[in-house]
Amino acid sequence: QEINGKRRTIEGHYVVLGNREAGFAIGDYDRTRPLVIDPTLVYSTYLGGSSDDLGSSIAIDASNNVYIAGTTSSSNFTTHTPAFPNSAGLSDIFVTKIDPTGGNIVYSTYIGGSGLDRADGIAIDGSGNAYVVGRVGDTSVNFPTTAGALATTYRGGDFDGVVFKLNAQGNALVYSTFLGGEDNDSVEGVAVDLSGNAYVTGGTRSNGFPVTASAFQSFRTGDTDAYLTKLNSSGSAVLYSTLLGGGGTDRGSGVAIDSTGNAYVAGYSASPDFPTQNAFQSFSGGSFDAFIARIDTNASGAASLVFCTYLGGIGDDKAYGIALDSSANNVYATGQTSSNNLPLLNPAQPAFGGSFDAFIAKISSAGAKVYTTYLGGTGDDRGTGIAVNSAGAAYVTGFTSSANFPTVTPLQISNGGGFDAFVAKLNPAGNAFLYSTYLGGTANESNATTGVTSTNPVVLNAASDAYITGFTSSTNFPTTSPLQPASAGG
Repeated sequence: QEINGKRRTIEGHYVVLGNREAGFAIGDYDRTRPLVIDPTLVYSTYLGGSSDDLGSSIAIDASNNVYIAGTTSSSNFTTHTPAFPNSAGLSDIFVTKIDPTGGNIVYSTYIGGSGLDRADGIAIDGSGNAYVVGRVGDTSVNFPTTAGALATTYRGGDFDGVVFKLNAQGNALVYSTFLGGEDNDSVEGVAVDLSGNAYVTGGTRSNGFPVTASAFQSFRTGDTDAYLTKLNSSGSAVLYSTLLGGGGTDRGSGVAIDSTGNAYVAGYSASPDFPTQNAFQSFSGGSFDAFIARIDTNASGAASLVFCTYLGGIGDDKAYGIALDSSANNVYATGQTSSNNLPLLNPAQPAFGGSFDAFIAKISSAGAKVYTTYLGGTGDDRGTGIAVNSAGAAYVTGFTSSANFPTVTPLQISNGGGFDAFVAKLNPAGNAFLYSTYLGGTANESNATTGVTSTNPVVLNAASDAYITGFTSSTNFPTTSPLQPASAGG
């Protein structure tokens, strides 16, 4: 049982009940609280057509409806009351809403142009509108935009960022806009506040990327800079926008916000001169370092960067997922590391496992490190998404090729194929895993593809049930009460 964020072990064993049935004999426990016998699958389903379909991001509303954004190359992807019923190009964005039982699609729609389009992030407001971000290729200049939006025509480069808001019924765009300048731009993370303002992050190579007079950094300084942009609820104007970068390649991966207009950005930097502020690590440790930044969108200039820190060792370190807790706006981040000297603090796993490990870090709202830990075996392990419950326990998902990935009371004890997804729950102190499990079939599963970051492939409901999305090439992926029981191909 988990009580006040702490795990209490209850004695128990199997018993034979007769009539070819078995059950559990359980010791004394608090009958007013849930009793968990290992993590269980509530439901699990395929979602896709006859070609490649990738779930990149997931969100949930107060009624436990689930919203998934991703990318599909299938011309027969399941649609229902769609804003756009047909595939428009080589790959399209899809947005699907599933009811709380997992058994029914509320809506499902394509949205795309004639080229290669992909979704990277989704967020939901209190009215059930879905805010989706991603990028489209230069042959998708006909990506659907709306009148009065910030940028209704393709901006330039090989790809442009896009931000769109889909209504609660999934059958119409509230707004849709390109976001970028004259060169390559991507949008990889999104969060939405109570007023319907969207906070987005990604990377830009454009000198003409839109920034505001209140920006911390107005000019691009490297090959690619990270950025934070705040759009108004109608998608027609930029309320705050700043670049964030040094002389190398820098990119924002995920964003979270608090109730006062502070945005917390996770990403990665190859710049030795990346701007730091009140940092617990003010120097670059290796080829790429993760970074975590807090930006006050109500402030101007230098005052808007509250803190910004590197997090990394001598190898390749990148942050992908970010979340905040509800009590003190502590920041939780996950990603990948190839550094055997990652600066740890109170770790659940103190030893580096293999070629890449996932990492999990907790940072206070003032920018102080609370804990950092590895998570991985001797293979390739990478964290792609993170969520946190009201007690401060962190839920992490990602993918692993390790045969010895560390498991705790696992749902699935061993790696089913080349790469499996994983799901792990870390206690509030960061020094012990409450559970950790593989999730996959005999082929490959992942929450990310090469060069594509899934910025929020895990989300929690009020009961701390974890909802995960990704993609699988396994025909025997473990399903339970599935909406779609079998792989449709691709």
